[in-house]
Amino acid sequence: MSTATPVGEVGPGFLSRGSAAVYRLLVCQLLWLLASAPGLVLIALLVADASNLPVLALGLVPTAPALSAALHAWRSSTAEDDLQPARHFWHGYRTGTRYVLGWWLPVLAVGTVLGLDLAHLHLVVPGPAVPVLQGATLVLLALLGVVGAHALVISSAFTVRGRDTLRLALHHLRRPGPSLGALALLVCAVGVLVLGSDWVLALLVVPGALLLDRLSRPVVTAISEELLR
Repeated sequence: MSTATPVGEVGPGFLSRGSAAVYRLLVCQLLWLLASAPGLVLIALLVADASNLPVLALGLVPTAPALSAALHAWRSSTAEDDLQPARHFWHGYRTGTRYVLGWWLPVLAVGTVLGLDLAHLHLVVPGPAVPVLQGATLVLLALLGVVGAHALVISSAFTVRGRDTLRLALHHLRRPGPSLGALALLVCAVGVLVLGSDWVLALLVVPGALLLDRLSRPVVTAISEELLR
């Protein structure tokens, strides 16, 4: 005699699990868009000009807490094998936002300064030195992006203060696999932004973050092992 799958749980079949994964992904993406909407609307109204970088940073403030909550929702819903990603999302958003902002605001501030420097180097630096300094600034921006990617994964898996999250992210920057994977995803994001639009990128943010989470599994495993010691 067969037994029905309880409401809210996932059945054992391949089709059932595939449908559950698609459902979780769609819910996490929609909730990320909803929680990030004030900033995304502000960004959509901006003209592409270096002088708007501080306003762009302001628009990006709500995106990281929402993305951390989306990763938390996916991880929790998958681990508990349920179909309640929205419940996990809002729990993660409620409990994790202040910790995420603890590292996200400094990352945005440093990124804004580097971006403004990159845009205005030619005005304050002699001509021959400009390409060298621009290259160095781009390298720093790339490193900052990878550190932010590691911090995002860490803050979605653990409840850690912002400065400790940054310290752990910097420490695990030496791991070539996760760091190169994060860098590749950042390059892809820039490519989508240049060749597509900001809204195309916004619709791919959660799938990209899930791929980042998969690539950063060694970082999460290493931190878990350290905590158990």
